[in-house]
Amino acid sequence: MNFESNVIFCDADDAEAAQRRDQARPRPATVADAAGLARLFQLTYGDTSHPCQQESFIRDGIASGLQHWQLLEWDGGVGACACLALYPWNRSREMCFGAVHPALQQMGIVSALCRRCLDSLPPQPEELGFCTPRQPAALRAMRKFLNTVLLGHDGGPNTVDGIREHHLLGMHPPFAQPFPHAAPEAPAILASAFVRERLYAPLGLSMRSGAYPATCFTGSERGERDGAFLFGRDDAVQAVFIGGYLGEPGAEAAELERFLASRDDARYVCARVLADKTGLIAHMLRLGFEITAYLPAWHWENGLRCDCLLLAWNDFDVRPRIHGFADEVEELDRAWAELAAALLRDETARAPSPADANI
Repeated sequence: MNFESNVIFCDADDAEAAQRRDQARPRPATVADAAGLARLFQLTYGDTSHPCQQESFIRDGIASGLQHWQLLEWDGGVGACACLALYPWNRSREMCFGAVHPALQQMGIVSALCRRCLDSLPPQPEELGFCTPRQPAALRAMRKFLNTVLLGHDGGPNTVDGIREHHLLGMHPPFAQPFPHAAPEAPAILASAFVRERLYAPLGLSMRSGAYPATCFTGSERGERDGAFLFGRDDAVQAVFIGGYLGEPGAEAAELERFLASRDDARYVCARVLADKTGLIAHMLRLGFEITAYLPAWHWENGLRCDCLLLAWNDFDVRPRIHGFADEVEELDRAWAELAAALLRDETARAPSPADANI
């Protein structure tokens, strides 16, 4: 019996462990496993917007070489799985898509499969590692191998059994030094004790600021275009994800208002904005967006990593559900509300008074 299976079943009693070890075999997944993986997510997630219930999503991800899955063969099917996803657009990697059969829960299985994923694909020095845990168990599994700093949440676009729910966002310290990162030239952010002490310090980042590129909006969601904006959407949950801007510099705020007016069926809109674009961020806050996460080093351009803010707007009837992260979400929401207030104060102070405008 190999090491991984002994680790996976270390918490079961001897008789049970012996029986299950005889049935179980961890291995890398192939495209032929897509149907079995999708069935596992259908069993464990219920009625959800989660893409892994779609066999085609898993098959295409494996075939692309950008999703590296590990699974546990069990009882003639897939008993558990985990995935390491690669995102070339910003040179990042995500530990994601973990699931386990109800009969195999609380045995360390997902942790062992995460370890296999990480060992199978060592990171590149400039890569950024992150995760999006839905429940505390997923975060605990990740923290067995990598320090993970919570940054905020996604604002709750996804649903399970018709109820929207938050996924938290966590980031790992850089895999190597030197790490090509600069803090934004934004006084409210540089003065934020929460950003400095709760994010930068445990991530090993410096508050040394530098010039950012002209890019405002960043993301991989670029499948559609409307006016100046590139975006993706999930019609099943009435969500829109802004991934890029191709309009005139300086017209972002006006173009955004036009774009939002054309998406009056959306219940959720989010965007990742480079953190030095404080005027645009303040405008979005006035439009009803909220800061739901601060994303250090998220944007990659010309060899430099730049911070972003995740801003989300919603028209939800009910606040998204939180699975065991109530205290963390409350603290992070409070911190980002305070940062939003500071950014708005700075922008108000910088705006010319009517008397100045007439000089």
